[in-house]
Amino acid sequence: MFSLACKSLTVGLALAILVLLVGGGRAPVGWAQTDCTLTVQPGQSIQQAINAAAEGAVICLSAGAFQENIEIQKSLTLRGAGREQTSLEGKPECKPVIRIESDAKIQVMLQGLNVAEAKALFCEAHGIQVRGKAKVTLMNTQVSIKQNGHSLIVEDQAEVSLADSIIFGNRATGGVLVKDSAELSLNNSRISDNFAALLAQNSAQLSLINSRISGNLGDGVSVEDSVKVSINDSVFKDNSGCGIDIRSAKVQARAMS
Repeated sequence: MFSLACKSLTVGLALAILVLLVGGGRAPVGWAQTDCTLTVQPGQSIQQAINAAAEGAVICLSAGAFQENIEIQKSLTLRGAGREQTSLEGKPECKPVIRIESDAKIQVMLQGLNVAEAKALFCEAHGIQVRGKAKVTLMNTQVSIKQNGHSLIVEDQAEVSLADSIIFGNRATGGVLVKDSAELSLNNSRISDNFAALLAQNSAQLSLINSRISGNLGDGVSVEDSVKVSINDSVFKDNSGCGIDIRSAKVQARAMS
């Protein structure tokens, strides 16, 4: 069952929040597996493969470790051998490990990857940054950034969906930041062991289905401004702060059980 109870939530604020308890179920997740357009081996450049690839290409990364910061500005799939087998670690630079941005609508899938430490000590270096109108799916992917910067940041009008994925271990800054009019959805995914799990601001939208927010050092989910939240069959457990911290009477919360 979903609860808005939190030490920072006042009675007056609770009365100002729209809460709907309605029946719901788990949304099915199905993905069609397509053949690799080209395959990149450790030591080869992922960015060169991206630049040379046509729209809609499937770029497969072999098992092993890659050290590179990449930018994606076209529709494509970047597929590893599995998050236990293919690791993409950013170089010690002040930029994201993966930056996805486009003013036009593009669709990008990141599948079977572990996006790892960027190691930028004195500036922000996010794990994955999605901007513009990009629509991105993380499938069977783990993001485990442990220093400055968020593991995942979603901005502008971007849309990001996590399916069977994990945001883990960012004890310096936090797991996920969603702002502007961006959208984030979690399906059968987990955000755990971060400083703060998930912060949503401005007019962002959040949807959690069959997901788990647990073991974070701060709040589980913090929402403010005019954020809309939909939660279905999800667990908030063992977070040091609030499970859900609602900071504005403009927030709309929809709970489904």
